[in-house]
Amino acid sequence: MNGGITMDSSFFAFGVHCHQPVGNHPAVFEDCYKKSYEPFFKELAQFPKLTMNVHISGSLLEWIRESHPEFIELLAGMIKTDQVELLGGPFYEAILPMITENDIREQIVQYSGYLRKLFGAAPRGMWLPERVWEAYLAKPLAMSGMEYTLLDDTHFRAAGWLDDKLHGYYTTEHEGFKLNIFPILESLRYRMPYAPPEEVIGLIKRMGEDSGGGLRVMMDDVEKFGVWHGSYEHVYENKWLRKFFTALEKAQADGDFATTGLSRYMDFYPSDGLIYIPSSSYSEMGRWAMPYEAGLKYGPVLNAVKNAPADKKESWMPFIRGGFFRNMLVKYHESDMMHKKMLNLSRRIDSYRDSPEFEKMQRHLFRAQCNCAYWHGIFGGIYMRHLRAAIFHELLQCQKILHRLAGGGEKVTNDGAGYSGYNEIQFCNNDYCLRILPSLGASVSEFSQYKSCHNMGFVIRRRREVYHEELKAAMAHAALSSKGAVPPPDAGGDSACAKDIFYDWYDRNSFITHFFQRDTQLSDFAKSAYGEQGDFVNQMFSRSGKAGPGELDFIRTGHVWCDDYFAGVTVEKTFALRDDFTLVCGCKIRNDSDRPLRFYPGTEINLSPSSAGTAVFLVSGKEEKCDLFLDKPANKVFLKDDKYGVTMEFSYSAPSRVWVFPVYVVCRLEDGLKKIYQGSSLTFREELFLQAGESAERTITVKTL
Repeated sequence: MNGGITMDSSFFAFGVHCHQPVGNHPAVFEDCYKKSYEPFFKELAQFPKLTMNVHISGSLLEWIRESHPEFIELLAGMIKTDQVELLGGPFYEAILPMITENDIREQIVQYSGYLRKLFGAAPRGMWLPERVWEAYLAKPLAMSGMEYTLLDDTHFRAAGWLDDKLHGYYTTEHEGFKLNIFPILESLRYRMPYAPPEEVIGLIKRMGEDSGGGLRVMMDDVEKFGVWHGSYEHVYENKWLRKFFTALEKAQADGDFATTGLSRYMDFYPSDGLIYIPSSSYSEMGRWAMPYEAGLKYGPVLNAVKNAPADKKESWMPFIRGGFFRNMLVKYHESDMMHKKMLNLSRRIDSYRDSPEFEKMQRHLFRAQCNCAYWHGIFGGIYMRHLRAAIFHELLQCQKILHRLAGGGEKVTNDGAGYSGYNEIQFCNNDYCLRILPSLGASVSEFSQYKSCHNMGFVIRRRREVYHEELKAAMAHAALSSKGAVPPPDAGGDSACAKDIFYDWYDRNSFITHFFQRDTQLSDFAKSAYGEQGDFVNQMFSRSGKAGPGELDFIRTGHVWCDDYFAGVTVEKTFALRDDFTLVCGCKIRNDSDRPLRFYPGTEINLSPSSAGTAVFLVSGKEEKCDLFLDKPANKVFLKDDKYGVTMEFSYSAPSRVWVFPVYVVCRLEDGLKKIYQGSSLTFREELFLQAGESAERTITVKTL
């Protein structure tokens, strides 16, 4: 762009967003670097007349700076010559409505400072993670020094602005704080890098001609240029990107349109006017945020809208929109638990800003705000166990410092009360942090230890997903097509088929009290397809008031089916945190009926080791893999986790039978449906005969060695 441009000039702003989440495997970082980041920017460097808009998340840029300083040098050169305009954003790619306004401002300001120090240039605009927008964001973004951000054309349609108005940028405000917003065009986003380069160039040119000039924007994940399934061969080996850059350079030389940086365009052209955009994200996110039942109905509608031929498009179609992102926290309450813990820590560490350890706590907090493990779409998200573990690891690192600064020792709080309608009690000392849910069987949803700062009980519930129905339908169709033969699963050891799908009727917490039938089999229990005889798994417990010092106690008077007799039973549960990484969970069962009865109780602990390949169970002196089934007599089990550097001992106070099974979910990834290990269920099960009015007490002692 130059001073001689006219108001009918046509421009194209091409941008890429580069990101890897906190906690992703180093091998994944390296693979993505080799397949996408390095080849894309090396290709771009061969076309110095083209201008590119680039955002790199802080979690990725820190890794690149450490592992590939030559890339920093390459990018710095392109920034210096104005070939690249660098965008800022929250340091660790937080979805902004999920964090506090203070954290929004500080993450953005800190990342702008980091970029200025690294490249000598501060960003004027920012990438909005997952384009999750709420109107109030204009204020903290503007206060952080940001002049603009980008949203999708679907956001603008939600406000009533159709495509014929999207050829520049608009201005919004909140409480008088102004922010400019550029629309990303879905028609370009869906074509790149899939349509032939000449088709994309032709579309950009026609759009400019139809609108009499203006700006077209396409900015999307750079990983689709090399990392996404099958894209490396298409983009680099078959030279799609080189052909596109060549055609783009020619179109620019011919005067069809010019490439531009977003700030540069903003400097030469005024805003197209004021707009207020409702809470929204891109169209796919609206689909994914829907509850299961609504998603089943909404999916076909959205597909019909997206797949309608041009001559079949209806006037109402642009206004179809899906769910609200924050409801991901309702859909996946494991995400909600992380989220509320994060918000609580954000508030609490603010009181220690004068501490020399504040910056360390805040960095752990900000890294824990990385969005990828808080939701699920097409890349695994919350179902990726290592990403969940990384978020909790950062939260616990922060909490461990905070606990020490606050004086240490034993603490009982109700910080989670009221968010989800459940009373959540946090019970911590210097070694452990438990989150107990009296409303859900007095089970433990967080079972964290500070030795390695990991939540060892973070196993996700197996729940219904819309794409499960698609898999079941496809498998049923294949079975009919092959005259009843059962179709084999897709190639690859982790590929999933319909027989791998099971659903849980209760959350996979720990210290869950079960009552089984005499003939319940481990295989049925693992499928969550057994007959639970009691009402203690996820029903209300209350405080009994009998606990001693350093203990919490809970009680429920309920019932257990004993054959055809509905027996009154009382269960009392206690939790005690001792010194030297020792936790004791007690369970007292009383037969309240008027007859002697035989019960088959079990206490289930769901464990989340680092992986099935880096952790093993030790039972009766023998190593057992975490992802195998185990049914044998024992009252002591060890979990040895080499990656976390801990061994946990679980001791049951009576002769029992140990059940272990792996918990898998069938999850959608970019290359298909996969069966992904989430953790292992460990249950101590016994046979118990009680006379009328008689009680039996059992304990499970846990030691982290």
